[in-house]
Amino acid sequence: MGYSKEIYRATKAKMEERRTKAERRAEQVREEVYRRVPRIEELEKEISSCGILAVRAVLNGGDVKSATQDLRAKSLSMQNEVKKLLTENGYEENCFEPHYNCKYCKDTGYIEKDGRTVYCPCFKRLLVATACEELNRTAPLRLSTFESFDLNMYSHEVDKASGVSPFDKMQKNL
Repeated sequence: MGYSKEIYRATKAKMEERRTKAERRAEQVREEVYRRVPRIEELEKEISSCGILAVRAVLNGGDVKSATQDLRAKSLSMQNEVKKLLTENGYEENCFEPHYNCKYCKDTGYIEKDGRTVYCPCFKRLLVATACEELNRTAPLRLSTFESFDLNMYSHEVDKASGVSPFDKMQKNL
């Protein structure tokens, strides 16, 4: 089934909104954790500085292997301390990671399949839902109920081929 450009645009906007919301929530959790446990923020800054120091060690030459191994060990130790502090304070170890609606595409709408970028199944489902929302918005389906069904809209004139009037057919259906 083909969809209009507007339906694709609306679906992509919804995907982006989902992604942004998940990332914003993760950032809010990070800020909350930093307020409650300032040591975690200190550790994360030190972990980041280990990466910078590793790059410097490579650029400066010398015993790069030893320097990077030391920095890696220091970084892993601090990461473990962060995890420990998080769990001790009632947080999950991965609480800084965004929790996307779709674990496959991370709410981008796209995945890699057989070396190609294709729409994720979640995007296809949202595309159908968006198209249905648009159809429901423009069609008066909410007004069409059994209670509002009006048989007087149908002719009493008998159809010669079937021997039954449209009114009788619809009355039977109702």
